Parts: sequence; structure tokens; C-alpha cells
Amino acid sequence: MDGVYEELDEARAEIEKLREEYRIKAELAGSLKRAHNEQLSKNKEASSKLEKLAQELSEKDYEISTARGMCEELKSTLTEKESIIKNLSSAHDTLRVDCNEKLRRCEEENKALGSALDDANAKHMDQELLISALKEEVEGVKRLLSFSQKKCLETENRTNVSKESGQREDMFVKLEEESRKFEDQLKWKKEQFAHLEEAHKKLRNEVRMKEKEWEKEKAELLDGILSLEMKLESQTRISQDLQQRLEMCNQALAHAESKRKLLEVQLLESRTSFDSVCVEYEDAKLNFENLTAQRDQEIASLRSSLGTKEILYREMEYQFKKLEQEKQELLVSVKELQEVQIRVAGTSSSSKLQNKLKSLEQVHKGCSTNLKTRESEWRSQMEKLSEELNCCRSALKSRDTSLNELNRELEACDSLILKLELLNQETSLVLLVLKSEFREAQLRLADNRSCMDLKNMQMQENVNELLEQLENKKAALTSVQQDLEEEREKVITLSKKVQTLEELQFPLQKELERLKEMLKESKTCQVQTEEQVLQIQSDLEKVHDALDRANGELYEKFCEANQIEFELQIWKSIAEQLEENLKQNHQMRREVEASLLAQMEVELNLKQEKESLSHQLEEKDERIDDLQKQLVEVNESVKVVENAGAETETSFGIAEGGRQIEKHEAENLHQLVEEKDQRIYDLQQLVASLEQEFDSSTASFSSRLSQMQTEMTGLRKSWEQIKAAEVFKEMEIQEKNLMIVELENDLGSSKTKIQEIEVQLEKKELELRRLVCELEAKISTSDKTIKKLRENSMNLSSENNNLVNSMDSLSDRMERLTAEDMQLMESLGKIVQAIDVSRPSQPGFNSDDEDDYDDPVKENISIIVSSPLTKRVEAIHDNERSPLRAINT
Repeated sequence: MDGVYEELDEARAEIEKLREEYRIKAELAGSLKRAHNEQLSKNKEASSKLEKLAQELSEKDYEISTARGMCEELKSTLTEKESIIKNLSSAHDTLRVDCNEKLRRCEEENKALGSALDDANAKHMDQELLISALKEEVEGVKRLLSFSQKKCLETENRTNVSKESGQREDMFVKLEEESRKFEDQLKWKKEQFAHLEEAHKKLRNEVRMKEKEWEKEKAELLDGILSLEMKLESQTRISQDLQQRLEMCNQALAHAESKRKLLEVQLLESRTSFDSVCVEYEDAKLNFENLTAQRDQEIASLRSSLGTKEILYREMEYQFKKLEQEKQELLVSVKELQEVQIRVAGTSSSSKLQNKLKSLEQVHKGCSTNLKTRESEWRSQMEKLSEELNCCRSALKSRDTSLNELNRELEACDSLILKLELLNQETSLVLLVLKSEFREAQLRLADNRSCMDLKNMQMQENVNELLEQLENKKAALTSVQQDLEEEREKVITLSKKVQTLEELQFPLQKELERLKEMLKESKTCQVQTEEQVLQIQSDLEKVHDALDRANGELYEKFCEANQIEFELQIWKSIAEQLEENLKQNHQMRREVEASLLAQMEVELNLKQEKESLSHQLEEKDERIDDLQKQLVEVNESVKVVENAGAETETSFGIAEGGRQIEKHEAENLHQLVEEKDQRIYDLQQLVASLEQEFDSSTASFSSRLSQMQTEMTGLRKSWEQIKAAEVFKEMEIQEKNLMIVELENDLGSSKTKIQEIEVQLEKKELELRRLVCELEAKISTSDKTIKKLRENSMNLSSENNNLVNSMDSLSDRMERLTAEDMQLMESLGKIVQAIDVSRPSQPGFNSDDEDDYDDPVKENISIIVSSPLTKRVEAIHDNERSPLRAINT
């Protein structure tokens, strides 16, 4: 018992150990479950994030598509606005260039005017210097005059004292010479002043001309500014008109869409009608071919019947010839009998004659019976021939009706062909319109390509951003994988510990396997996301390739459409040729029908002649019967002659008269037979010629039929080719319709974008207004510059006026100086007169004695001559006025 308790205690201790280990393992399992749940939540979050990313990618794709459309429209509007801005900038640049050129011209002219003013100022300064020099000279002259007056007084005193006349004369001579010199100087100064006035007038005229030119340039600048303002107003109006045109274009697009739908409906109706017409045309062709086959068969049967009739006709001719020969033999025998009757009047010859007559009567009866049987056969054959002719006529009438119906059907087909040609023309016009639309679509596609390239660049940037995000996520996943690997290592360490409890913990192992599978699935999800990204990139490349292929296919379709148009023109020419051939065939048919009618008329004439011949034969038979009766009567008369000799003579005379009558009748019959033979010969020739014509007509008709058949086969082939071309066209039209549907969808999206573009247009209008404000500011600055130029011009004009005033003042001064010179001259004249009056006459006075005196006048004159002023004046004379110097000298 103690051992049992000890074992139980040990077992309890082991159970408690196991429980503690179980608790530890349960806690580890709980921690593992928690970690697993956390990983599941993380994986779910990652999957949700991936789904969100996929949704965002799809949304971004849609936004990119919408942005592409927006970009295309914006590009179109931007191109338009850029063109407008370029025009404005070009106009502004031209105006700038014009303004700059005008400013340069003004500056050059101002420089020229400044240089002219500098020259004028320099001249003015020179003139002032000259005037000052002249003033100094005048003052010197005044001084000299005052000094000379003093000297004169002294001389008067001396003359009163000395009273020497010689000295006075010398003084007068010297004074006269000095006065002449002063007069010459005054003349030269007057001429110089006149030249200065002329130069002043020229300067005034130049200033006035330049003022006029400045005013013209100012007016041109003002006109340019006004034109710029008008251009700005016109451009604003153009922008408003463009907005209105956009609205009108939208309305026109809606109207064009409605028209396109109507055209599609009409095209479908025309296709159905064209198919029905094609079916009817094929049915008519089949009927025509059947009728041609029947006609060929009937022509063959008619040929065979004509051959049999020719054979019967030849047999009839042969029999008729035989009968004529028999008649001739009978006539010969009758003549022989008459001769025998004439020669032999006796009884011996009568028996022979009677035997001959009996044999002849038997032969005649046999011939008559044969003739009757043959006539009955001929009549039956004639009736059969008439019945056959009636059948042929009825068949011809039925064929004529069928031909008329076929002609009507052909006319209807021609009208349908014309309608179809009109429809083809309409479709060609529609195709041209579609071509123009496709060209516009190509242009749009080119714009779309550029937009697509930009969008693809944006897409590539977005894809690069997404790839960076994916790389970040990959880095996060790698970190998670590292954590998982660390957890795996922990699990491995735990698995080593749990190896002892594997048998009890199978569900935990299963859960661990599930966790591993989940981890593998997460890895596969990561791989799938990477593959999706690669697929997106490949899809983008495929889209690029598809766009390139679509463009290439569009170009090929345009080329094929051009080829089809060329083929349609060729087929139209072929159809016209076939119509001409059909018309020629109709004419040939009419000619053949006319020839058949002529043959029918000839056959009717032959029938009538045959009937007349049959009547004549009947009359001849009746006459033969009469002759037989007469022969019987002659035989009876011969018997009577044997009984009565007297009566023989009378009967002989009667027989001779009858013989003569019979001869006349036989001759008449021969003539009739010959005439009938000629008629029969002529009829045979006519029949032969008609047969030849019929054979030639049948040969030509057969050749034409063969040509028609070949043409019909060609038409069938061409028709099949046209059908194939139409099938291709229908396929192309369906493709184009699909393209049109896509374009309509694009238009629907574009309408929504147009509204957005309108908002952008408003923004751009604001920008344009800003530009207008800037232009106005620039214009205001240009106005300021123009005002400055005006002020400068005013200043220049005021300066010119000042110059004119200064020149006027100078001229006034010169006039004053001239007046003072005149006064001086008058005073000198008075002095000279006073000297002349006060001069005393002294004969004893010698001029040589003057040299002994100190003459103050000579000294003064020498001073004047040697003075620097006189030197300067002489220098001026030498330099500036050489012609005047020559005049004064």
C-alpha cells in the first residue's frame, strides 16, 4: 500500500509538472495565436491597402483619360490663344519697331537741328564779334572824326594864319580818298548784311519745314496709337466671336450627329433596296438565260423543220416535173392521135386509135387519181405547214410579249441602275464628307497623340511614383518578412521544445501550417501585385502600340477608299459600255424581228401563189375532163362517120376546129406553165437568198449571243467583285461606325470638358484683361514719352523763336548802325562843305612846304591804317568776302 501511495504521489507530481508544462505551452500557443491574429490583421490591412491602391489606380486612369481630353481641348484652345497672342505680339513688335524707328528719326532730326543750331549759334557769335569789331571801328572812326575836327579847327586856325591853298587841296584830296574808302566799307557791310538776311530766311524756312514734319510725325504716332486701340477692340471682339463660334460649333456638331444618324438610316435602306434590286436583277438574268436557251432550242427545231420542208419541197418539185413530162407526153400522144385520125380515115386505123385512146384514157384516169391523191397529200401537208406556221406565229408572239416584258424589266433595271448610281454618287459625297471628317479626326488624333504623349509622360511619372511607393511597401514587407523569419526562428526553437507534445498538439501544428500557407499566400499576393504593376505597364505599351496600329489602319483604309473610288469609276465606265452593248443588242433584235417578219410575209406570198397554182391546176383538170368528154364525143362521131360518110366531113371539120382550139389552149397552157416555172424559179432564188440571209442572221445572232454570254459572264464576275467590294465597304463602314460611336463618346466627354474649358477661358479672359491693362499702361508710358517729345519740340520751337528774335534784334542793331553810319557820312559831308567854304585862295603857297610841317591828319590816317581793327577787317575781307574785295578794288 505504501508503494502504491508513493507511486500515486509520484504520478500526481508528474501530473502537476505536466499541467505546469501544459500551462506554459498553452500560454505560448496563446501568444502565437495572438501573433498570428496580428499578422492576419496586418495582411488584411495590406490587402485592403492594395485594393485601395488598385481603385486609386483605376480612378487615376479615368482621371488621366479625362485629363487627356482636357489637355487636348486645352491645347487646341491654347494654340488658338497662342496664335492670337502671337498676332498681338507681332503687331505690338511692329508698332514698337515703328515707334523706335520714328524716335530714332526724331532723334536724328533733333541732332541735325541741334547741329544746325550750333552752327547758327557759332555764326551768331561770329556775327556778334564782327558787330563788336564794327562798333569798335565806328568808335575809332568817331574818335578820328572828333580828332579830325579838332585838327580841322587847328588847320583852320593855321590856314587863317598861313593861308596856304596847296595844303588845303592836299587835305581835301586825302579826305576824299578816306571818304571813298569808308563808302566802300559801308557797301561791303551792306552786302554782307544782305547775305546774312538770306541765310536767316533760309534757316527760318528750314525750321518751318521741320516743324511741319514734326507735326506730321506726331499725327502718324497718334494714328498708330488709335490703330492699336482699334486692334485691341477688334481682338476683344474676335474673342467674343470665337466664344459664339464655339457655341455655334457645338450646335453644328449636334446637328451633324442627327444628320449622320439619318444618313446611316438612309444607307441601311439603300442597302436593303440595293440587295432587293440585286436579287431581282439576278432573277431577271436567270429568266433571260432560260429564254435564250429556249430560243436556241426553238431555233434548232425550226432549222430541222426547215430542212424537212426543204426536202418535201424538192420532192414536190420533182413530182411536178414528172407530171409536166407526162403532160407533154400526153400532148404528144394527142397530136399523134390527131395526125393518125387525119391520115387514117378508115376502119383499120380506127380500131388502133380506139385502143390507144382507151389506153390513154386509162393512163389519164390513173394520172388523175394520182394527181388527186397527190393533191390531197399536198393539201394535208399545206394544212400542216399552215398549222405549224400558226404555232410559230403564236410562239413568236409569245416570245415578242416575253421580249417586251424583258425590255420593260431591263428598262426598270436601267432606271434602278440610274437610281443606284445616284445613290452611289450620294454615298460618294457622304464618303467625301466622311473623309473630310476622318481627316479632321486624323488631325485630332495627331493632337490626341501629342496629348497622349504628355499624358503618358504624366502616367510614367505617376507610375514611377507608384513604383517608389511599391518599393517602400516592399521594404516594409521585407521588414515584416524579417520579423516573420525571426518569429519562425522562435517557432523553430519552440518546436524543438514541443517535439515531445507533438502527438497531443496536432491541431496546433495544423494551425501553424495554415499560418505558413497564409504567409505563402501573402507572398503570392505580393508577387501578384508586382505582376499587376508589370501588366499595367505592358497594357500602357499595348495601348501605345494599338494607337499606332489604329493610325496605320486608318491610313491604309484611306488608301483603300481611294482605290475603291478608282475601281468604282472603272466599273461605272464598264457599266456604261455594257449599257451601250445592250442598246446595240436591242437594235439587233429589232432588225432580226424585222427580218423574221419579212420572211413571214414572203412565206405568206408563197402560200398565196401555191393556192393560186392549186386553183389553176384544178381548172386544168376540169379542162382535161372537158377534153376527155370531147374525145368521147369524137369517138362517137367517128362511129357515126362509119355509119354516115356525109356526116364525116362535117365532123371532120368540127374536129379540125376543135383541134385548133385545143392547140390554142395547149399553147396557152404552155405559156402559163412557163410563166409559172419562171415564177417558181424566182421564188426558189428568193428562198435561197432568204435562207442565206437567215443563215447569216442566225450566225451573227449566235455570235452576238455568244458575245452577250461572255459579256454576261464578265458582268457576273464584275458583279461578284462589286459585291465583294461592297462587303468590304460594309465592313469598313461598320468599323467606321464603331469609330464614330467612339468619337461620339469622346464628344460626350468633350462636352463636359468644354464647360471646364469655358471656366479656363474665363480665367484666360482675365489674363487677357491683365494683358490689356499692361498694354494700356505701356500706351500711357508711350503717351508720356510722346508728351515729352512734344515738350522737347515746343522747347525747340521756342528756342528757334528766340533765335529768330535774336536775329531780328541783330538786324535792328545793324539797321541802327547803318543809320548811324549814314549820319556820320552826312556829318562828314557837312565838314567837307565847311572846309570848301572856309578854304582861302593863296597863290604863293607851295605844297612842298607841307613836309616841313607836322600834319596831324596824316598821322591820324597812318594810325588808322596801322590799327589792329583795320587789319582784322582786312583779314575778314581777305578770308570771307573775296568777291566783294575784287569789286571794291
